[in-house]
Amino acid sequence: MNSLLEEISDAYIEADLNGKILSLNLHAKRMFIKGENQNIFDLKNPTELKEIFDQLKKVMQEKSITKKTIENEKYKVVYESWDHKASILIVKHDINLEREKSFISNASHELRTPITIIQGYAESLYELVHEEKNREILKKIIKNSHRLSDIVTNLLALSKCENNSFYRRRPTKIHKFLEHCKQNIDELSLDVHIKINCDDLVEGNIDEKLLEMAVMNLLQNSIRYCKEKPHIELTAYNEGNQLILEIQDNGIGIPPEDRDKIFNRFYTVDKARTANGKGTGLGLSIVHSIIQNHHGKIEVYSQMENGSKFKLYLPLQK
Repeated sequence: MNSLLEEISDAYIEADLNGKILSLNLHAKRMFIKGENQNIFDLKNPTELKEIFDQLKKVMQEKSITKKTIENEKYKVVYESWDHKASILIVKHDINLEREKSFISNASHELRTPITIIQGYAESLYELVHEEKNREILKKIIKNSHRLSDIVTNLLALSKCENNSFYRRRPTKIHKFLEHCKQNIDELSLDVHIKINCDDLVEGNIDEKLLEMAVMNLLQNSIRYCKEKPHIELTAYNEGNQLILEIQDNGIGIPPEDRDKIFNRFYTVDKARTANGKGTGLGLSIVHSIIQNHHGKIEVYSQMENGSKFKLYLPLQK
């Protein structure tokens, strides 16, 4: 658990309900200087956090409040208490990042129409032109316009996935959900074997459409990075208060140096290793965003030439 908290890019503090600090992650240690009494309210914090911490003190004194979000223009503090302890997550708003996301979303919308027009004209010309040299040029235009279209579609999907207001989570029977994902792959007429390991009683609290997008991206990745006939296992089970989904394939594996980068936007594993065409480099970013907005996490296990397994942890509570 401690190693996981060190990985998150925001400050995290655990304290008792009197404010005594039990632990801080690395980002919290960098943000604050501890006072002599090791109390959260003795921390020397950025000026912009003073008003939020004053409110937080009142919340912690009101022991009946178990969850609260307090924010201003620069910071958001998420407080949650349980078993006489409290967790405080401090997130700094990144204005430049929000502007970048807004630009990408708007630009993607604007690009959709001209790309569709180019694609349509190129395909029409291809039917009219008979000279082989010109047909080869048009084939390249068509191929790359399709690729551009895929990138724009994925950018729009990523923009939607990063907006938590789009999420509509509800209790769902997972076996039926996985059968639907399998059917989507079957309809693509691909030579793929998919096995489902899931009891009928397994449930999840999910946004079906968006989690389907995540699972489909993982399935398509498994197919893309498989030199032989893809054999994929979809496994789901409830453990404690969470749903666990596993996607296991018999693909070529992910090189160790790439495993911590594959969820970055536009990052693709060496295309020379790709068995069935290069992706846009956005699929796993979409997966990561969807899982984050389900308040879950994702782990990757892989062995070169022996396949990969993506393991999704999704909380059952709302």
